[in-house]
Amino acid sequence: MHPGCSETLNGIDPYVFDLLKVARQQYPFNRDANQELVADVARQDYRSTLVKTKVPTLLVTANQSPFYRGKYA
Repeated sequence: MHPGCSETLNGIDPYVFDLLKVARQQYPFNRDANQELVADVARQDYRSTLVKTKVPTLLVTANQSPFYRGKYA
């Protein structure tokens, strides 16, 4: 991740934000302590794994995502 990089382009819906706040309290995630994990997940190419997956899988991408760009789908 780059400094100032955000996971959302236009913010989060208030309803989703409230749910996220509860989840963050129940399952805290220290971004600084897990920086390498976050970066590694973002760099991986999961296409060969997805082809072999036997369960329904939803791949969410976005043209302006810092993680999973639309061209990867």
